[in-house]
Amino acid sequence: SGTNVVLGDSSDTIQVPSGVTLDVASGGTLDVTGATVSGLTIGDNKPFFYAFQQNAQNFSTGAHTVVSFDSERYDTESKFNTSNYRFTPAVAGYYFLYAHMRFYTSTDFNMYEVSIRKNSSNAAKSSVEHDHNGTCSVSTIIESDTDDYFDVEVMQNSGSVQGSYVGYQNTYFMGYKLNTWVH
Repeated sequence: SGTNVVLGDSSDTIQVPSGVTLDVASGGTLDVTGATVSGLTIGDNKPFFYAFQQNAQNFSTGAHTVVSFDSERYDTESKFNTSNYRFTPAVAGYYFLYAHMRFYTSTDFNMYEVSIRKNSSNAAKSSVEHDHNGTCSVSTIIESDTDDYFDVEVMQNSGSVQGSYVGYQNTYFMGYKLNTWVH
């Protein structure tokens, strides 16, 4: 009804016993500005995934090619598909996504790009000159609704076919849902 309720006085401790839930209704506010809060669990950053290449993939020069992340280290909610190489979170919110690419060659060449795509359109892109086994990484924070999907695309212009350097620390794609606060 718009009335303020005060629980306790200055220096008092308010406890919520184990097994009891403190629920702030949607649109409500729990203001803890200047307070010390301990033992509080807020969200869980799920879904979370970490996909990588176990099997090498060839990339033709000048072609934009979706990276075939065929293995997973983590996939908490089974939201990464190793058949179509897409992360489909199915949970609306903001996500941190990161992709890392390495070619299996020490030959230097002019440039390659790594892009994180949302629904087949570029959302974030990074490019580097390939310099003796160099890597290229790209990251973004992006909003997703319940049916968006994300994948990674690579383009290289070495003048010849280049193969990926496989393994969970060389060519990988990972991401997780961000817990967000409004204050």
